[in-house]
Amino acid sequence: TEIQVFGGAFSSQSGGQALAYYSKVNNRSYRLKWEDIAAKCASIMLEDKGAALPKVGSVEPQWKLENAAPTKHSHHPLSNPTSPAFGRWKMNSVEMCLISSDLILRIVKEIYPFVQTNIETDRQYCWKNIPEEIGIVWDAIADSSKELFLSSEEHIIVSNPSDWIGLGDELLSIQGLGSIKSCQSMDENGGIIMQFYGGVHPALGSGKLLAAWQRSEGRDGHVEWSENNGTQQLIIKSRRIIAKE
Repeated sequence: TEIQVFGGAFSSQSGGQALAYYSKVNNRSYRLKWEDIAAKCASIMLEDKGAALPKVGSVEPQWKLENAAPTKHSHHPLSNPTSPAFGRWKMNSVEMCLISSDLILRIVKEIYPFVQTNIETDRQYCWKNIPEEIGIVWDAIADSSKELFLSSEEHIIVSNPSDWIGLGDELLSIQGLGSIKSCQSMDENGGIIMQFYGGVHPALGSGKLLAAWQRSEGRDGHVEWSENNGTQQLIIKSRRIIAKE
């Protein structure tokens, strides 16, 4: 069976979704092969494995999922102009696609058994009460989010910690990455303590906020994430100890 998918963000993602839909409808298990045959067009080949579709279990997050609390700066992200195209979706002239929290959790579940936990790295992140092998995958997610923001060359100007609440609406809420409830200064070197809610995955928001902090402070930072009763706390501070005169 061949299925052609047009306009997908990633051919592998399109292939996986096409496989899931086709398997569910027919209650059969299929082997997937895919290739790009044209711009924004993927050929999905499904081969019957001769078996019924196995039951798929749920994946529980390592943190408590809670809806974001509205702030005075909040507005609905879909209130921005959208211009649908064939198989694609644009917001403010930027191509977007919706990815569920469950999909990210399953990606992490598939990846972390292959992670080598004995590799020593100078990590920028600390994930409290998260298993080490999963934490390394979270590192990769956060780094990807951080590098994506830094590549945009967007400028960040912060005059006091409360400015981060409004920035959180712009940087996080519009893309479904959560919202910042409060922010306080913790040292004389730009270190801050944030409380924020929601988001499809903590590592995505943490990486982007770290990038924004680095852009604002002009130096590398370090993130310490923790969660307590649905409230996520983020500490962002200088990665290196700054000598006092």
